[in-house]
Amino acid sequence: MDSLHTKEYQETQDDEISLAEVKQFFRNNWKFIGLTTVVLSAIAIPLSLLKPQQYQKQLTLAVEPVPLTIAGQSLLQLDATQASNLAVKFLKNQKLDSISAQPQYDPIAQEIQLSLQSANASSLKEISPKIISQVETGFQTKLDQAIESRLTNIEQEQNKRRQVQTQLEQQITQFSPNNTARLNALEEQRAQVITNLALTEYDRKYLEQAHKELSKFTAKLISVQIVKESEVQPTRSLKQVAVIAVIGSFLLAVFAASTRHQILRLKKELSQQKPQSSPDV
Repeated sequence: MDSLHTKEYQETQDDEISLAEVKQFFRNNWKFIGLTTVVLSAIAIPLSLLKPQQYQKQLTLAVEPVPLTIAGQSLLQLDATQASNLAVKFLKNQKLDSISAQPQYDPIAQEIQLSLQSANASSLKEISPKIISQVETGFQTKLDQAIESRLTNIEQEQNKRRQVQTQLEQQITQFSPNNTARLNALEEQRAQVITNLALTEYDRKYLEQAHKELSKFTAKLISVQIVKESEVQPTRSLKQVAVIAVIGSFLLAVFAASTRHQILRLKKELSQQKPQSSPDV
């Protein structure tokens, strides 16, 4: 029990000695540390200000697909999360006039947080319409592929239905007019085929028109809105530069003072340990 108290007392004494040494260190070197901090700060602050100023802006985007069914199938099979992730991909893959963009999708808010940075403040002020245009352009490419694929499917369906229509018409001419029941059944089948052909023809013309006006069609099918937009702000201020420079200079000054102190102490110890020359016998 006594040994435990002795150990704790010794640790407390060591801590007190360490703290005393630290206080003594700063008391002996405060002039050196202060002067070095001032000199280094005077060098660091102008050097930092010589670097080109960067500006930043924050945008919050909401991307919402509008469901549209063509020929019994959804043209773009995307929900809000899938559409937003695609928008993030479009923003990452494109250049924005020397503006660096860092988009990130927030699945809880279902919004895209976009951090923009540039050396040109005016370009950031005018960037919002370009952001929307870039996202819409990305979706235009997706829609263009979907429309072409759907037009190919519609053409194949129409060719099959025309073949069925031709076969039905041939069968109708082969039956006797007296076979009313069979003729009526064939006529109903042909009417259904003609109706389906008319519907697919309407879808085909609609898609062809949408393909010609792809940008307008994309704006109807994908809603891209800026929910929140911050002001353009500099990434650093003189106050921030000064504070960082002073802190960094102070740490370097302490390190330099500590190194200087260790060197002086080492020299002193070495001088004391020099062997004295033995007297002549």
